[in-house]
Amino acid sequence: RKIQESISIAVRHRKKEIDRLKNAQSKDLDFLYSLNPLDFETVVMDMYRNLGYTVTQTPFSNDHGKDGIAYKDGKKYLIECKRYEKSQKIGRPHLQKFFAAIVEENAIKGYFVTTSSFANTAEEYSKKSKIDLIDGDELVKLMNKAYPQENDKLNFTAICHQCREAVSFNIYDSRLTTNCKNGHTVHKDITLEDLKLFNNKSVQVRKKVINRRHASSKSYYTEKNIPNYYNQKKQHHTSQLIITI
Repeated sequence: RKIQESISIAVRHRKKEIDRLKNAQSKDLDFLYSLNPLDFETVVMDMYRNLGYTVTQTPFSNDHGKDGIAYKDGKKYLIECKRYEKSQKIGRPHLQKFFAAIVEENAIKGYFVTTSSFANTAEEYSKKSKIDLIDGDELVKLMNKAYPQENDKLNFTAICHQCREAVSFNIYDSRLTTNCKNGHTVHKDITLEDLKLFNNKSVQVRKKVINRRHASSKSYYTEKNIPNYYNQKKQHHTSQLIITI
């Protein structure tokens, strides 16, 4: 019973650590470049939520020229995101399409957010439209404003499944396991890949049980089923679960 509860605690703790690391990493433009377009949209929407907006993210496809609809102080805003390379500037046609969505939605303003920059034609167009331009440098400033306390983007803790002791790891740490103060083996359960692929809409956890000597089969389970799954593997009391969300 105690080990089952410890596993659930470890799952919840890991998710919080991924959230924290993701927020801290979001202040790094190189990290934002590494995201796929959908994850980039999700990170930007989360940023605006932390800045005090109520945000609804639109479907990834057929979004009709907008990636998010935001409200603050009773006013409606639209958000459009483009994760482009530094050399790929946003031109006037992108803004024209976005402005059409602003008019259609009767929003007071739009935020066009990109990791790159804007062409002169886009900057000129924005001056006579209701669009604020947010390039990569400005985006990093907004991320720092949204997450002022999230500065440690390299270190995290993993919970021992046997004694619940928190053990520190570095995201670039080459060691995959270490011992807690009670001598139990604890696995490094977060990698850079987890941060790149993390999506807040995920409703499942992928779990791989690793034995001291070899890895067992992979399975998909929701968090509520984790204790039942552990009962099936109860002979491996020395195992550590690595949970990827």
